[in-house]
This record gives sequence, structure tokens and C-alpha cells, in this order.
Amino acid sequence: MSNFGMLFEKMDHEKRRSKEEEDRLAIEGIKDGLSIDDDFWKNFIMLLNNPENVSKLLGVSPVKISSWYSRIQKYLEKYLTNTDYDEIKTLKKRRMVDTSDLDEFI
Repeated sequence: MSNFGMLFEKMDHEKRRSKEEEDRLAIEGIKDGLSIDDDFWKNFIMLLNNPENVSKLLGVSPVKISSWYSRIQKYLEKYLTNTDYDEIKTLKKRRMVDTSDLDEFI
């Protein structure tokens, strides 16, 4: 095989590997958001309805922010369809920890 062919195969392999890594990290981000609050991504997407304001807040271009909705939806659906309900339920249980009774402090 020519050097060009080997280079092309190596580039293709690296591209596939980096895409798999991107997917893995994005899904981890989805899980992190869901562990904070069940509605975290729903609320975040509502913020994206006004990309100009979010742009000013985060220092990111409005065009880039406009693409976030579809990316979040894509990875959220990928996570929810590929994850067992019991695993999602366990993730939700780990989220809240009772540390005290509020009435005792009032």
C-alpha cells in the first residue's frame, strides 16, 4: 500500500477514535447535568432561546450557542435510549443527601 493510503487509513482511524471520545465525554456531561437536577437540560435549553443574552454572559458567539440545542438533544436522546431505567434511577438517588432536619435550626 502506498504511503498516502496508509496515511489516509491512519487519519480515518484517528477521526473515528476522536468521535467516539467526543460522544463519551458529551454523554458524561449529560449525566452530570441530570445528576444535578432532572430538569437541568430542559432549563438550560430554555436559556438558549435567547442566544444574544447567553452570548454576553458566557462570552461565546450567538452562532455557536444556536448549535447547542441540537447537540444537547442529540446526546440526551442517545443517553436516555442507551441507558437502563434502573441506572438512571440510581443516578437520581445519588443526587440528594439528607444532612439535617431544617426544623432543628429554626
